[in-house]
Amino acid sequence: MADPNRLLIGEFMIPLELYPHLPSTATIQDALTALGHQPCKDGTPYFRHLLVLKEDGGLEGILSIHTLLKAIEPSLLKREARGAAQGYWGRADSGENVAMQVFWERLLADRLETRLDLASRTAGDLAEPVRKVLSRDDMLAHGLEEMVACGAFVLPVVKDDKVVGALRLADIFDLVVKHVLGEVHERGA
Repeated sequence: MADPNRLLIGEFMIPLELYPHLPSTATIQDALTALGHQPCKDGTPYFRHLLVLKEDGGLEGILSIHTLLKAIEPSLLKREARGAAQGYWGRADSGENVAMQVFWERLLADRLETRLDLASRTAGDLAEPVRKVLSRDDMLAHGLEEMVACGAFVLPVVKDDKVVGALRLADIFDLVVKHVLGEVHERGA
């Protein structure tokens, strides 16, 4: 196994051509399609974030499945505003989950209206600003430190102000687990 202390971000990142990305002018419908069923390099069912790029290849922001779900159904924001402790959605076993029932009914009934609305909005409209970017020449340990410090699950990797890939926390976690478990098994524990 390669020594994680010597890995560069550029050796470990997912190259841009393999990571879901869209121009900022793409529709939200395009973003849903891009994240819907695209397999990851590590076999997980699909990516949970996509990079939104400017025309010149620079970074506009990131779209997450969380943001896209809120775009589909703005009432999901109400729970955040009221606080989960107040139980806006209700518990499944209490019969109080009226808001969630309305969400599904509306989603199914208003599918055409929802699709038209999503087709008129762009990925750039919803892209979340990126807290940090990483350089492909930085050490992987630095990338991990930055991701943990800013609470990011994915960070773009840039070279000469152009996005060249993405680094995912899940991939680093997998490497850490393999390294730690490998050491445990080598010691005979």
